[in-house]
Amino acid sequence: LKVAKLPIRCFVFHDGSGLSRQNRISPKLLVEVLGTAPGDDRYSALITGLPVSGLNGSLTDRFGFSKPARGVVRAKTGTLNDVSSLAGWANLPDGRTVVFAIMADEINGYPLGAPQDAVDKIAAAIATCAC
Repeated sequence: LKVAKLPIRCFVFHDGSGLSRQNRISPKLLVEVLGTAPGDDRYSALITGLPVSGLNGSLTDRFGFSKPARGVVRAKTGTLNDVSSLAGWANLPDGRTVVFAIMADEINGYPLGAPQDAVDKIAAAIATCAC
């Protein structure tokens, strides 16, 4: 089964809030979905409405450890007990934009502190990559 030419066999959607433990999406599918947005004006509000690393929204107090990553990541957080995730876009130093999805599951408790810091460090490494 495909929707908008994207495979959805790894997608289960039980609620609109994102709080259901039954929701499922693979990081690969999430990246594919997010990757369709930048070239389509219909999604401009989605992109501009996402929090920016170290500047606003749920990312205001994050990325303080990496000055180069501040202001170059636009992403949505996903935080539940035992889960921490971040998915969105990063503007690379050379001007390219990359799409990413980082998901950590079964992290033994509330995902603030070390698990969230690890997710942020991965996103910062992506955002500051010259690859």
